Amino acid sequence: MIHKLAREELFLKTAQLFRISILLWLGLHTLLLLPFHATIFGPDAYVMRTRFDGSIWSWVFHLGAHPAVAPHYLWFFVLQLGAIACGILGIRLRITMILVYLSTMNIYNMSGVILDGGNNLSQLLLFYLMLVNTSGRPFGDNVWGAIGRALSNAAFLMCRLQIAIVYLTASLLKLNGHLWQNGMALYYLFQSETYGHPWIGALMRKMPVLSLIGTYMTLSFQYLFPIGIWMRRWRKPLILVGCMLHLGIAFGMGLFTFGLVMCVSYISFFPEEWSERILRWMPTQDKVVIAFDEHCGVCMRIASLVRFLDWQKRVVIDRAHHPMDPGLQELSLEKRLHRMQALAGQNHREGFAAILELARRLPLLVLFLPIACLLQATGLGQRLYDHLANRGWRESCRQGQCSIGTTTDLQI
Repeated sequence: MIHKLAREELFLKTAQLFRISILLWLGLHTLLLLPFHATIFGPDAYVMRTRFDGSIWSWVFHLGAHPAVAPHYLWFFVLQLGAIACGILGIRLRITMILVYLSTMNIYNMSGVILDGGNNLSQLLLFYLMLVNTSGRPFGDNVWGAIGRALSNAAFLMCRLQIAIVYLTASLLKLNGHLWQNGMALYYLFQSETYGHPWIGALMRKMPVLSLIGTYMTLSFQYLFPIGIWMRRWRKPLILVGCMLHLGIAFGMGLFTFGLVMCVSYISFFPEEWSERILRWMPTQDKVVIAFDEHCGVCMRIASLVRFLDWQKRVVIDRAHHPMDPGLQELSLEKRLHRMQALAGQNHREGFAAILELARRLPLLVLFLPIACLLQATGLGQRLYDHLANRGWRESCRQGQCSIGTTTDLQI
C-alpha cells in the first residue's frame, strides 16, 4: 500500500478540483459575514471570545485577540481573501494554502461561538490540503517526488476519511436520541423558530408521516455513507442523495454555509475522470497558443489587449498567416484565417472554443466563464462568433489587405 502511494498520484485532478471548490466556499462564507464584521469580529463585538494568553497557539492561531492587533482585525480578512484568490488561480499553492489556513484559523477563533460543524470540518480539510499536491501537475520521478506523492496521497485519503467519520459520528449520536428512534425528529425540528421553515413546519403538521419518512431516510443515509462511498457503484447515488439532503438543510433550515460545505466535500470522492471533465471548463495554469491575423488591425488591437491582461504569461500570441508554432503550421492557411485557432497542449480549439480557452487563462475574464460555458454548451457562442467573424469586413483581411483598423506587426 505504501509503495503504491509513493509510486503514483491517485487524486491529481480530483485534488485540484477539490482545492478550488473548498476555497470558493470559504470565500463565500467570509463575504457573507463581512458586512457584520464589527458585530462579530471587532474589539467590541457581541460574540464572546477567549482572551489572548501568550501561548504559542495564541500567537499563531489567535493573534486577533492580542490587544495591539485586535483593532486591526480586518487585515486578517484582507490576507484570507487575497490568499483565497491566489489559491483559486493556482499561484504559489504551497505558500498560499498555508496563508489560507492561518488566516482562516485566526478569523474562526475571533468568532468561535457562531461557528458550526461545517466550519470545524473546513478547518481539518484545509490542514490536510496544505500537504496535498493540488496543482494538477505530477511530482518528478525522484526521491523527493516519491515522498511528496506518498504524503499527498495519504493526506487526501485523510480528507475522505474525515468526511466519512463525520457521518459515522452523526449517525451514532442520532441513534441515541429517542426522537430519531421514533421518527419524529424532523417534525419537532421544523417547528422551531430558529431552524424550522414555516412552510415545511405546516406541511409536517398536516402530514406527520413525512417526518417519519424523512427521519429514517436521513438515518439510513448517514449509516450507509461511511461504507458505501468507498464502493464505486454506490458513489454516484450516495452523492446525489447527500446533495439533496444538504441543500434541504441549507435552504430549509437556514444553515446555508453548512449545507454547502458538505456538498463541496463530496468532490473529494469524485473519480479522476469526473474531475478532469469539470476542470476543462475552469481556469487553468497551462499555456495556450492563440493565432491572431497579423493583417487585421482589429485583431491586432485585441491581441494587444490580451497581452496587457495576461500578466501571468499563460497566453502565447502567434501569427495566423505566418505562424511560428509547429502545431499551427500543420493547419491550413484557410483554416487559420476562417476562425481563431488555439493550441493547449495536445488539444486544438477553434472559434468560440478558442475564446473560451483564452478566458480560462486571463484572471479578469474568469468571472465571465460561467456565461461563456453556457454559450458554448448551447451552441450559441459558436453561432455568434461565426456571425461576427464572417461579415464583409473580414474578407479583405483574409486576402492580406485589411481596410478596417491599422495593420500592426505582431512581435513574438
